[in-house]
Amino acid sequence: NLQQGLHSALHVLAANTRNLDQFYEQYLAFQATRTAARTNLEVQRALQRTGRSIFLNVLQAITSWGNAVSSEAQSLTQYNTELANLERQSGTILETHGVFFFEERFCSIAPLGRLARDVAYPELIRPLPNVDRYPSSDRPAEESFNLETPIFRRGPPRRKPPPPR
Repeated sequence: NLQQGLHSALHVLAANTRNLDQFYEQYLAFQATRTAARTNLEVQRALQRTGRSIFLNVLQAITSWGNAVSSEAQSLTQYNTELANLERQSGTILETHGVFFFEERFCSIAPLGRLARDVAYPELIRPLPNVDRYPSSDRPAEESFNLETPIFRRGPPRRKPPPPR
């Protein structure tokens, strides 16, 4: 049973690592897609302004750009979720986030027990005082996705519709 449990844990960690690599590559691909969609949007706007294209092409470019931004954000979320899954499966999520139990300073809970040499488990990630892993900020989280308005309207502002009677 122990060998079967180790074999199963090995496969779970391998799948998590493979997913992590896949989600990172998807994120990079969606970043490139977003850049290309933004360039296409600017070209379509320029063509429409000069009268060489119809407005429908601009609307399609806006839709493509919006889909690219959404896909990039979704792939980044998938990557971060899989990273947390890998840390949870490997048993390092508490140490990675700076959470440790009071008894761990004596190395009594570590897998090697009290007779092991005086190092923290895992050896490469030593426990530190409990601190926030991610810095706090007064900016909204959406700003990390570099969202921007694709079209700036020129000319007089639109009239508001008359109030209902």
